[in-house]
Amino acid sequence: MKGEMVLFKRVLTALGIGGAKIDLILPKDRFYAGETFEGLLKVLPGSSRQEISGIYLHLITESKSDEGTQQYEIDNHSITGSFEIDGGQEAFEARIEYTIPYYAPVTTHLTRSYLITGLETMGLDPKDQDHIEILPEPRVRVIMDAFDRLGFMKGRDDFGVYNGKYQEFEYKPPGSLAGKVKEVDVIFQPTKEGVFLLTEFEKKSILLDILDLEELGESRHRLFLPNEYLKAVIPASEALIQLITKAI
Repeated sequence: MKGEMVLFKRVLTALGIGGAKIDLILPKDRFYAGETFEGLLKVLPGSSRQEISGIYLHLITESKSDEGTQQYEIDNHSITGSFEIDGGQEAFEARIEYTIPYYAPVTTHLTRSYLITGLETMGLDPKDQDHIEILPEPRVRVIMDAFDRLGFMKGRDDFGVYNGKYQEFEYKPPGSLAGKVKEVDVIFQPTKEGVFLLTEFEKKSILLDILDLEELGESRHRLFLPNEYLKAVIPASEALIQLITKAI
């Protein structure tokens, strides 16, 4: 009978009933891409002895598009190796350090992200899910503010859509450029020396619009803004408009 009870407890533990639980306590819920933070990891043992293969941390992003909502794994880390937990023992805590990848998608109305912390077990993995807001990397934020200062309007449909590799930001040009360009699509790529802007300009053409051949009016450019211009919005704006004017 005792052996049957032990087996029954193991089955329940494998199903996640009476098993260990995990909780990641974050210092805040808004982080810049590239920011490092320290979190408090808590593990609460269950009612019976349990073998843990490890503790993992995943950064997941969900993005909406015309095809529906897609889920992508942006980053994953193994925090510990294997260990055992005795049932009924006191909870234990550990501080962990994690850096949001600089390439992590920025949170927009189309894109959201969350951290999943889990215990890797033989049964159902106990998990903790924390939604976070990812803000643009500081230099990218300066460029976005420069677009705003120059009068570019954010596209409502495709601003911040993520396809698993790149996050695209759509802008509508101000009056001074609207006669030449219908929209500008931008992908930001931060580097140590500055930020690359992979841009696609959709130029205005009544004939192409009539013939439904807008793609023939598209031109792609790889622009670069060095760090010296990205310390403030005004110099970034001046450098950005020069690059755009030259490109179109």
